[in-house]
Amino acid sequence: MKITPKYITDSEGNKTSVIISLKEFENLLEMAEDLEDVRLYDRTKAGPQILKEAEEVFKEIDKKKYN
Repeated sequence: MKITPKYITDSEGNKTSVIISLKEFENLLEMAEDLEDVRLYDRTKAGPQILKEAEEVFKEIDKKKYN
């Protein structure tokens, strides 16, 4: 993905802010969300694996949802 930033500078020429298009911003957000998903996956895989039947998991979810 190519980003074409525009910079806002102060009176001394120091960059203080960045402007990017809405599409670029949305793409960056999507990429950040994807990266977070990968991090969560990696963290989950690194821990102990506990397998449960689907019905048991659904019951746990419902129990937490209604309490």
